[in-house]
Amino acid sequence: MKEGLLQCAALMDERPGIMDQVENVIRSCLERRDSEVLELETSLEILVGPAVTRMLILALHMIRSHDEIQDLRRAGVDERVVQGIQYLVARYSVAFHSSKSKIYHPLGWKMFSHSVTSSPTGARQLLVRILRNDQQVLVIEDSMDAMLRLINHLLQAIDQLDDYEAIDEHLLQEFTARYYNLYEKAAERGVNTGSRTEH
Repeated sequence: MKEGLLQCAALMDERPGIMDQVENVIRSCLERRDSEVLELETSLEILVGPAVTRMLILALHMIRSHDEIQDLRRAGVDERVVQGIQYLVARYSVAFHSSKSKIYHPLGWKMFSHSVTSSPTGARQLLVRILRNDQQVLVIEDSMDAMLRLINHLLQAIDQLDDYEAIDEHLLQEFTARYYNLYEKAAERGVNTGSRTEH
């Protein structure tokens, strides 16, 4: 990425309007429904070369927070390049990830929503809506116990993937915190949770 950052600064010296051209290419590719990420990479490479293209694609793919932008500043990256990356990521990273998902995970999910409802008997239950990348909506409505059984089945299935290096560390921490919160609340209400060391 370092080479791409340096070459990007040099390009901005030689061609002051280059970042506007980069944005036009990114916007044009992402707005086309049939466009693929590979087409974006090819178009950018024609415009700015392979090193800058790799840097831009990596930025769109990896940068998710203001702190990561600040890391570039602390590393001494040219301020014009930092501001250019900041704008492109803020405006296009969501569309970029959505485009990748449609190609590589057409049956994957992109939006989740839920609400608490009541069954015909008056019992509280959960209504879950999941929007897939192909725009299909999956709806599940069931009791808390049934939803936990579903989650348990998913965890058993996920374990078979054996791809633990791909798990986001912050997501795992959040998941663990939610699990123990659920565990403690169930124990407080008299549910036989067994010894904590077993979980």
